[in-house]
Amino acid sequence: MEHTTRRRSHRSSIAALALALTWSAGAARAESKALQTDVTQIDIDDLMNVNVSIASKTPEPFARVPAAVYVIRGEDLQRTGAYNLAEALRMVPGFHVERSRSNTWQLSARGFNGGNANKLLVLRDGRTVYSNFQSGVYWDVQDTLLDNVDRIEVVRGPGGTLWGTNAVNGVVNIISKRAEASPGGLLKLATGRELRSLVGGRYGFALGEEQHVRISGKISSFDEGAQASNTEHQANDGLDMRRADFRSDWSRGEDQLRLQGEFYDGGADTQGLAISLAPIRNTVYNDRADLRGGHLLGAWERSLGGQSSLDVRTYYDYTSRKGDLFADRLHTGDLETQYRFPPRPGHDAVVGAGYRLLASNAESSFVFSLATENRTDSIWSLFGQDEITLIQDRLWLTLGTRIEHNDYSGFEVLPNARLALAVDERSTAWLAASRAVRTPSILDVDIRINQGATRSGTTPVLVSNFGTEHFRAEQLFALESGYRTRPAEHVALDFALFANFYDDLRSFTVGRAFAELTPLPPHAVSPIFIVNENRVRSYGAELSLDLELAPWWMLRTSYTHLSINAHQTRANTDGSGPTDDQDEGIAPRNQLWLRSSMNLPFNLSLDLMGRYVGRLPASRVRRYTEADLRLAWLSGSGMEVALVGHNLLHSEHAEYTFTGSAIERDVFLQLSWRFK
Repeated sequence: MEHTTRRRSHRSSIAALALALTWSAGAARAESKALQTDVTQIDIDDLMNVNVSIASKTPEPFARVPAAVYVIRGEDLQRTGAYNLAEALRMVPGFHVERSRSNTWQLSARGFNGGNANKLLVLRDGRTVYSNFQSGVYWDVQDTLLDNVDRIEVVRGPGGTLWGTNAVNGVVNIISKRAEASPGGLLKLATGRELRSLVGGRYGFALGEEQHVRISGKISSFDEGAQASNTEHQANDGLDMRRADFRSDWSRGEDQLRLQGEFYDGGADTQGLAISLAPIRNTVYNDRADLRGGHLLGAWERSLGGQSSLDVRTYYDYTSRKGDLFADRLHTGDLETQYRFPPRPGHDAVVGAGYRLLASNAESSFVFSLATENRTDSIWSLFGQDEITLIQDRLWLTLGTRIEHNDYSGFEVLPNARLALAVDERSTAWLAASRAVRTPSILDVDIRINQGATRSGTTPVLVSNFGTEHFRAEQLFALESGYRTRPAEHVALDFALFANFYDDLRSFTVGRAFAELTPLPPHAVSPIFIVNENRVRSYGAELSLDLELAPWWMLRTSYTHLSINAHQTRANTDGSGPTDDQDEGIAPRNQLWLRSSMNLPFNLSLDLMGRYVGRLPASRVRRYTEADLRLAWLSGSGMEVALVGHNLLHSEHAEYTFTGSAIERDVFLQLSWRFK
């Protein structure tokens, strides 16, 4: 009853704000001009020639990049009705997005998803949000007002040469708009069934001719999902977040300066585990994690004439997650400099160096504990890459490498070679070979997790996971090829093939039981150790197609096929062998995504999205098909009203495991008002 009352309260408050907003827009007669979000007015040529920098750290036309690259423009984010970054990435070919709980997302590229999605490096404006504490990304706090995002650049496949360790299967860089690109104000309201409420706003202004500033904020609240095993019960996985951010850009002569920062605070409902040895009892209870963090980033770019430039970027980042069972606080300081220059005609080189300092503080419990709760680690790196023109306007060879040192696996060398051939004015073929690694995290080497208590005869037994001090870096050698073309005036095609060879992957192996005296009573421990005993071979194909069916109608679709073969490198002496952490059935073999965007009469726009995700045998999740919809009307005074539906084909469905949460259908109303 309390849960229902709280939901109605959220809806009533949002409805009141919406009515007030509508009245004030008409009464004030704002002279604001509607910003028509129209993806269909962008020509296929423009889509193919968008400049991206994620593959080379220097701007280059999308059509010529020798890598499997995908770009999500800010207009795409608005038209799809995505309410956060994780949901927006469902459209990327080769990506698998799992929403395991209402407040939890796992994302991976080219397999390896699930609870250990640790091979995707994610950055926001060049600031890494990949956690070296647990190897992965906390997507519940990686959110922002999506209207501030200029584009999301994605490269599928290794990116270690430029971006460092942990850029194994892909790199995502979320790039915000410059402050001068978002002048005036924006107020956004939304309320619905699962997205209980969303209130966002921003205001951009100029401080003279050279400096522009934007401030913004967002408050969001998500309802609980249903238990996948019993949809009559709630899963205790609601999410409430509050955040504020700013960005300031200066332009003076050849210099570009940027200062930006963010602070967030919120909470995620979750579940805890209480273990008792006398009597033997394992009790699951409802818990809540407090989420808090922020960052401050400064960047300076100077053009040195021609193709030469110098970039310096530094940031400080703080994250805190605190629940009953475990608390993790991580301070990160980072400095990187990059110099681009042509060493001789026909060459375009970029070299750089970086240093990162990480200070971790943890609070343990009986269930989750670390051998060392306070530690400081450092990472330093040197990198260089050169694009060599072999045949003018026809053939390019890119060679590069990075040398990086971390406190866990020592020195890592990450080379890559790429070849791009302009087959004709509209087509590019490319080949690539790369090495990448995932370095050990604190949890790999230091963690103890007590999974539960049982009994062997009259002796209590504690089943526990242990990290391994000598855990090695996971390794990947990747071969890739691709073809990008525009065969007709209104058609664009992008195709990629890959073969990935992984070694020393994380797995779990059962050790010999031992006795433990504390806590009382004396008990046996059945240990499961984290080891490097898996080898995986994966092969796949990714296809994306853009069709401009009419000046008012754009169709975008993608298909992904993935085949994974996991092998044990050795067997234990007791015959148990390692347990697969990267199972063949943890990622779907086939995925299909489709989006139709139409501009209709009377300032209406209609977007229909559909997706098919193959079954996950390892987690017993069935294949599913889902559909999303966004119908919007744009007034002449800057007001937009949108009706958005997510997961419309089923009342609920599981995406992660049959014992987790069921993701429920969501329909919400969204109002946006842009003003000067």
